Amino acid sequence: PKLNGGKERMAVKVTLDEENLLFKELQLAGSVKAVPASAAPTLATLIDVLSPKLLRSLGDELQRTRLEVELGKCELFVRHNSMLTVEKAEMEEETAEWLTTGVKGQLCSLVVRNPATPLPA
Repeated sequence: PKLNGGKERMAVKVTLDEENLLFKELQLAGSVKAVPASAAPTLATLIDVLSPKLLRSLGDELQRTRLEVELGKCELFVRHNSMLTVEKAEMEEETAEWLTTGVKGQLCSLVVRNPATPLPA
């Protein structure tokens, strides 16, 4: 089997909350990041896997620190595309269910958001 074939290509797509003020300031709001399924076997580890990637993308030390603190407060939420509702993700759900090919990935999207951020009215 090819090394890069098969499961390795599967990734979970996560959106950074459009309403988050710091994400807006750092021009990350609404951006979609892909996390390889192999790197985050469960949803609980997804933000941990994503954080270093996001932090590396910033050149400024102060911005990095602020983003790190913000990401520490963030949790994974599920946005239902059809109903436009947002709810906290069930952490025990396997990330595999969220793979882009899965039904869930089409019906819902995962959002990294700080629970303190007000939802859009």
